[in-house]
Parts: sequence; C-alpha cells; structure tokens
Amino acid sequence: MSLDSFIRLADTLVGFDADLANNILPVNSVHLIRLHTEEIKSLWTKYKSEYDTFVKDYVSEAHEEEESGDEDQASELDTIRAKFKTIYLTYCKCIAKLSEISDELRADAAPKQSPAQSSPVPQSHSSNIHSGYSFNLPPCDLEVFSGDSMAWPTFRDMFTAMYIDNSRLSSVEKLFHLVQKTKGEAKEIVQKSPLTNSGFSQAWSNLSDRYENKRVLVNGQLKVLFNLPTVHSESSQGLKRLQRDINSCISVLKTYDIDVKSWDPIFVFLCSNRLPDSTLTLWEQTLSDKSSIPRWAELDKFLTNRYLTLESVSEMRRGVPGSSHKENSSEGKSKPSKKLSSFQSKVSDPKCPLCPNEVHIIRKCPKFLRMNPDVRSSEIKRQGLCLNCFSKTHSVKNCPSKHNCYTCNKRHNTLLHKIPANSASSVPSSVSNTASNSNLNPNSASFSRSEIQSTSNGVGNVQSYFSTNTQGVLLGTAMVQIVHNGVTYSARALFDSGSEGTFITERLFNQIKLPFKRANAQISGLNNSNSASVRKQCTFILSSKIDRKFELTVSAFIIPKLSGNLPSHSLPTSFFKNLPNISLADPNFFKSSQIDLLFGSDVVALFLLKRPSSDGS
Repeated sequence: MSLDSFIRLADTLVGFDADLANNILPVNSVHLIRLHTEEIKSLWTKYKSEYDTFVKDYVSEAHEEEESGDEDQASELDTIRAKFKTIYLTYCKCIAKLSEISDELRADAAPKQSPAQSSPVPQSHSSNIHSGYSFNLPPCDLEVFSGDSMAWPTFRDMFTAMYIDNSRLSSVEKLFHLVQKTKGEAKEIVQKSPLTNSGFSQAWSNLSDRYENKRVLVNGQLKVLFNLPTVHSESSQGLKRLQRDINSCISVLKTYDIDVKSWDPIFVFLCSNRLPDSTLTLWEQTLSDKSSIPRWAELDKFLTNRYLTLESVSEMRRGVPGSSHKENSSEGKSKPSKKLSSFQSKVSDPKCPLCPNEVHIIRKCPKFLRMNPDVRSSEIKRQGLCLNCFSKTHSVKNCPSKHNCYTCNKRHNTLLHKIPANSASSVPSSVSNTASNSNLNPNSASFSRSEIQSTSNGVGNVQSYFSTNTQGVLLGTAMVQIVHNGVTYSARALFDSGSEGTFITERLFNQIKLPFKRANAQISGLNNSNSASVRKQCTFILSSKIDRKFELTVSAFIIPKLSGNLPSHSLPTSFFKNLPNISLADPNFFKSSQIDLLFGSDVVALFLLKRPSSDGS
C-alpha cells in the first residue's frame, strides 16, 4: 500500500511540474503562487513519508532474506531510490520557479522610487519577508556513478543540481567532485581531462557523449518490460511486483518522451501472460465486452483490488487461531523462525558393479561367487579393481592390506585362487580359521557372512567371512521411557552431540498422542544442505527404570524420519563376549533396529548431569 501511494504521489508532482512548464497553472497573482507552493510542500511531505515507510519495510525484508542474497530485491530498492532523487529535483524546480515568479510580481507591483527616496530595509524586516518562502529539505548525497547506462539520467540531473548549478564552486572544484563521484570506466573518461578550470567542460562533455544514449536507455526499459517474471501462484506479493514493474517502465518511457498512449494492448497482453490461471480467470470475468480491447488502466485497477483482497484474507487468517494456510503458496510459506543443524549421518552402502540394482560389495555378489576363479579374476581386472582387496582406488602393487591368499599366501584374494584339477575343489578348513583369526576385526570393520556354492565334485557349502573394508562405528544409543498421562512408553534413542536440537519421529509422536504447538524451523546437515522443515514441536517427560526419582522434561521437534536402522547390520553376540557385566543403556545395541528419538546437545548435557549415580542416590 505504501509503494502504491509513493508512485501516485510521484506522478502528481511530475504532472504539477509539467503544468507549470506549459503555463497551464494560473500564476498571475502572489496569492495563487502561495497556494501552489503550499500544495507542493504538502505533496512533498506525503511523498517523503511514503518513501521512508517503503525503505524501512524493504530494509526489514532484506535483513530477513540476507542469506538468499536476493539481487532482484536490491535492484528494486535502487530503482526506488533513483526515482526519489528524480522527484526531489522536480520538487526543487517547482519551488524555485514559483519563488522566481513571485519575486517578479512583487518587483512589478512595487512603486518606483528614486535613489534618494529609497532607504535601506532593516535586516530583521528582510529576514521576515524571506522566512515565509524558506523550506527545510532532507540532506542528500550523490551515489558514485560506475558506468551503468540506466543510472546515468539520475546521476546527470543530481550532479547538475548539486554541483554544476552551484555558483559557489569553481570549475576545477566541480571537476574534482566529478572525479570523486565516478568509478570504473566513467572515472577513466573523466581523468583524461586535466584537473583545471578548462578541464571540467571537456570531462563533462566526454561523459555525456558516452552515456547520453537515449536509445540504450529506452531499450533497457523495453527489455525489462518484455522479460517480466511469471507469477506461478496467486499471491499479493507476486501481483504487486508484476504491477509495479510495468508501471515503473511506463513512467520511465514517458520521461524519455516516448508516447505510450496507444500501448495499452501491449501492456495488457504482457501482463495477462504472466498472471496465474486463477487471477487471469477473474480478470476475464470482469470484462463485460469480450470483443473490445481493454485498457491498461482497467487491468491496473483490477490488480490493485486483487492484491488488496489477498492481503485482507491473509491478515484475517493469521488472526484466527488454528486457521489453515496453503503451505504450497508463496503467501502461506512463512520464513523459518529458527534454523537447526543436525549432523548425524550415514554413509550409503556401495552398489555392486555386476548387479547395478543391488546394494552389496562384489565379494558378496551371488553372481561373482558362482563364477570359477579364472572368470572371477578376469572380471576383477575388467572392473579395474585391486586383485587383493577388490578396491577401486589402487592396484595390487599399492594395496595397503596386510593379508594375502589364505591358500598359497600369494598377493591375490583367496576368491581368485586357482584350484588345481587334481586337488579338492573346496577351500581347506584352515582357511576359515585363518580368516576368522587374522582377517576379521570387529572393532574396525563391518562383517558379512556369505555361502559359496561349489561348482564341482558335489562338495557342500563352505562358509567364509570377508571384511567389507569399511570402518564400522557403533553410535551411542539408549532405551528410554516416556511418561504421558500415566502411561509409560519405551523408545530407542540416539545421542548426537553434533545436533543443536532434539527430534522425535511422527510414528512415535502419533503413537503416544503427545500435545504439540506450532513451530517453524529448517534443519540443515552436512554441506549446509536443508534436509527437512519442521512445523510442530512437542514436550514430554523422560523417566528411568533404575532411578524412579529421575525425570527430565524434553522439548523435541517432530519430523517424519530420523535415520535408517542402527547399526546398519546386526552383529554376532560373540564379538562382545568379553564385555564386563554392567547395566547398558541399550542392552541390544548390537541389533539393527529403528531410531525414534535423537537427543541433541541441548539435552545430552542435561541428561549427563541428571544421570542416576552408581549407588542409586
């Protein structure tokens, strides 16, 4: 609403200046001039107020969208500032013109006196006469001109008003200020002239010849007009921006003396093609005569009424508790009030080169295991893998693995060992023992068990264990209790000190039927990528099986899913037979199962401070 008033007041001031220049306004009386002056001052006061409101709103929006780096927003604000400076010059011209006419009328009406009869006017009386025509203007400064053709008219008029028309400045001083107020190509043109009184005229002439290109300026506005962005969904912001861009182009084209009175079909066509279907349908319904060509003023009025309606509806819905918004529209999507970081992550399993749709390593591939050693060796070479560990990052010469073939102890994998025709076609039992003793390490690698079907002599299944060459890490998990309405629910939780917030899955939230409140936050993870949006937040109480006095109130964000099952694969209990007999927070930590809670750093510290002591106190 503020911007609409801003543009209309600007057009009024421009129209006032045009009427004054064309001698349409009556200025044959000092009293009429005084009325005109007061009216212009009133318009300027309103215009300045609307400008300040607009800039304040845009600065506030730019601060909220600072991470987006919205260049269109900054460009739009620069355009409004340039228009403000142009209107300011127009206002100055009108006031100065009216003051000159008033002085001429007063001089003509004053009686002719001889020098002897004339007497000096007291200084106090003189100051009272001029005080009625003085006005206070806000301080302004000229922005540095970098060579942008679109910014040249504003720079030209502002520099002329502030420096060239200033009688107190000498030519060399004007040239000095011109050098200070230019940069880039423009400054190079100015600096070609010597810093002297005669150099200013030459520098200003060279600068004007370079950038005083009306064709380029008009083409720039036409480019903006014919490349207007499409409004995909109906929203007040989208409609206002489209309307404002078209009206701004029309105003600038009029400034360059382009007759746009017959351009209504063009403006209506370009705007209609950028409107969403719902808005375009409403616009067509307002046309009583479908065969006549509508005027831009009609569409302009329709757009104003439409975005005002959308703003009113949106404001009423925001004021009603529990009202629903369309989350897929630009109006319904409010900016996140909070951004959380969560860094619990999982490295996906590798895909098999022989079975692209399967997720397993080649040493566990059924196709690969059914091959004879010669075919396996050929396949490994074709895939460019290491003959010893099947890695793609190095060759067998540079293999860091300390293990060789368990049959012949040569530098190749046991699966590639060629079995002589006169020997048994099975792997010796010692291989299984050696592999289990030297090639497996439950603390450093994830394990998988595979069965190899022998292809000759009818030998049965031979069991072998192979390391996947990936580091296996057991994350900190715990079985916790949630108390709600006197009922206790068990859940599996993950401790993640790298997360800034605590989260709960929708499955557990719906199961317990916890109360919630509205939230608005974005969750970011590795590579600063947004992984989820949060719309709800709930609060619950944690209790302990060991210490009945233990209670901890937790606030958690609700998201559809936290992670995959942890650990990725269940591990044999024999790996942990040497663990001491102590009470574990998660007795089945080695079994792969789902996670319903993720405790972030906001809870982990409190959990540790409130943890039950060893003596139960």
